[in-house]
Amino acid sequence: MSHQTPTPTKDTTRIALVVGIALTALLLVGVGVVALVLALGGGDGEKDDDTSAGQTPEDAMRGFIQATNDADCEVLVLHPVTDLDSVEDCESELDDARDEADEGGYDFDSFTLEVDDLEVASETDTEATITIEATQTFELDGDPEEYSATYTYELEKDGDSWLVTDVETEGVDAPEPRSTDED
Repeated sequence: MSHQTPTPTKDTTRIALVVGIALTALLLVGVGVVALVLALGGGDGEKDDDTSAGQTPEDAMRGFIQATNDADCEVLVLHPVTDLDSVEDCESELDDARDEADEGGYDFDSFTLEVDDLEVASETDTEATITIEATQTFELDGDPEEYSATYTYELEKDGDSWLVTDVETEGVDAPEPRSTDED
């Protein structure tokens, strides 16, 4: 089963919101906004109201990804990986990401993350590691773009809930933003 989720990040290796996917910072030097948008959301998807309570790590991860796609700040602030203190902080980050995307020639609403494979790499009673292979698609200056990457998420159990605490990214070969002379 595949899910679409933007997994942008906030800085360089954490998914601010993979809100997170995917991701707070995803190591996209020239395309930092891509990482932020992926972590904060920017795609469309159906909301899953029960995102982490009483679920398996895999189900919690899928819920987190869905919350990222939906830009569901109420869910995203619960996950330590986002580094967000409140729904208001989340909404502000989304506004900033939208502005940065527009300035860089990206269509913020076109960001989607197609999850090609989601696997629980390890699991104990209190910790889990999940690996996701995904394809990121978006529009840059009106042209469709895509790249693939592997994301490794760390989750910790908090009561009956699994929370996303960290993410690492491998194999990111994202296109550089094109400069436009038209403003």
